[in-house]
Amino acid sequence: MMALSVTKFMLLAVTVLAVHRAEGRLVSKCELKNELEAAFQLNQSFGNQSFGNQSFGNQTLGNQSTLDVVAKIVCKVQLTSGFNTSLVTQLAPATAGTKKPGYDNSNHKNQPPKRRARDTRRQQSEGKNKGEKQYGSSESEEDNHGNHGNVTPPTPTVSLYGLFQLSGSVACSDGVNPSSNICNIPCSALTDGNIYDDVACYKRITGSSLKQPEGLPQQCAGVVYSTYFSECL
Repeated sequence: MMALSVTKFMLLAVTVLAVHRAEGRLVSKCELKNELEAAFQLNQSFGNQSFGNQSFGNQTLGNQSTLDVVAKIVCKVQLTSGFNTSLVTQLAPATAGTKKPGYDNSNHKNQPPKRRARDTRRQQSEGKNKGEKQYGSSESEEDNHGNHGNVTPPTPTVSLYGLFQLSGSVACSDGVNPSSNICNIPCSALTDGNIYDDVACYKRITGSSLKQPEGLPQQCAGVVYSTYFSECL
């Protein structure tokens, strides 16, 4: 009986864990900070020095400490995804049926009138000017069918996934739209409760050394590690 109870408990624990990973969750800034520091091996770089100290010897990027960059990354995540691992943002695709460059509807006014095509057909029926036969036929066909060759197909949809709002056309594959899939994972892996693969994918895209995040919101520009993470230290 005891063995059966333990088995049921273990199955329940596994089920809860699976649901937790699949549904996504809200993470804390402290948890994300720790994952970034572990991924970029900042704990090993700084040894036992206090993270409240911003100097850290020569570990600097330009005029700011490496850990201040961590604060800026987490600050951007807070503003863009709200620490929501399941957030998916769909970007509006380009307008469907966009005309090819150089195409202008106003050029239609300068095209020969239809009656010229009829005149040409009359000449064709009389066996005159055979060289104009092809011109008259193609022009009439273009007028009747509305220049279908000048319309491009719709642009594929692009979505941003997870904590870091990584692009589905670059970071992962949604199984539908074309993607570089740099991280070699399905996009669903970026929207579950496990943030390890999110951080790993972020590192793979940005590089092994910590860098100032692109598109940094103005509110995060002056963020300092010791202040922003004061409740974590």
